[in-house]
Amino acid sequence: MLITAADPFIAWINFGIQPGNSQSVHVKITNSEAPAAGVPHDAFFAQRFPRTAAKVCRVLGPIAAIVLDGQAP
Repeated sequence: MLITAADPFIAWINFGIQPGNSQSVHVKITNSEAPAAGVPHDAFFAQRFPRTAAKVCRVLGPIAAIVLDGQAP
């Protein structure tokens, strides 16, 4: 869980590593935050769900831009 009792939504992050694959990590972010108004459906996660993205950035640190905005590593 990435939230406090004061947050109006639920958000959590899961990490998965496939057996025999030490090169990739599957990151799944789930939330109940409403999408930001006026943001296209195909926009990057950080633009559509800014409050969740802010909390995820604290957990992911330097790789947050890769996961949330699709930036190249």
